[in-house]
Amino acid sequence: WGASQFGPLKALWQNESGWRWNAENTSSGAYGIPQCVDLETRILTQRGWLRHDEVAAGDETIGYDLVARRSQWTRISDVHHYAQADMVMIETAEGARFRCTPGHRWLLVTESGETGFVTADQLRPSMRLRISETVVAHVSAVQIREQADVWCVTTDLGTWTAEQDEQVFLTGNSLPGSKMASAGKDWRTNPATQIKWGLGYIK
Repeated sequence: WGASQFGPLKALWQNESGWRWNAENTSSGAYGIPQCVDLETRILTQRGWLRHDEVAAGDETIGYDLVARRSQWTRISDVHHYAQADMVMIETAEGARFRCTPGHRWLLVTESGETGFVTADQLRPSMRLRISETVVAHVSAVQIREQADVWCVTTDLGTWTAEQDEQVFLTGNSLPGSKMASAGKDWRTNPATQIKWGLGYIK
C-alpha cells in the first residue's frame, strides 16, 4: 500500500463519518475526520481567549461534564487542523449562528432534559442545543456553506468553550484521531499507516 491509495480511503471516511452533507452513515463516529470549526473561532483557556495557532495540548478550557451536569475546566489533549472541509451554518431561533463541519458534535438537550451528543448534519428545526451550563438554543435551520480550513481540539470531557463573532458557546470536540496510532507511530503523516488503519476499520 502507498500514498496512491489514500484517495479511496479518504472517500470511505467521507462516506462513513458525516464529513459530507449526504454521508450514508453519519453516526459511525469514524476517527480522524474533521469535526471542527473555522479558523475564526477562538477557544477559552486559562490563558484567555486563544486562536487555533495559539492553543496547545496541555492548555485547559471550560467543558461540560455530562454526568455532573455542570461546567468545569478540562485538559486539552490535542489540537487538530484540516484543509478545505465541508461547512454548514447552524441558525437558532434566538438569532445565533454557528459555523462548523457537518460532522461536528454539539450538545443536544432531549425532551426529558438529558444532554447528549449530536452531529451538525443530524440537527433539525426545534432541536435544542446546550450552549452553556444554563442556556439552551433552539435550532431553526442548518445551511450548507462553502469549504474552509478548519480546526478543533480533543479534551478530557469531550467538550469545550468557543467564540465566534462575539457569540460564546459550549460545543463538542473532535474524536481522538490518535486511535489511528494503533497502526503505527507515524499515523499523523504517513498515508500508508493511515491506509493500514483504514483497512482494519473496514473489517
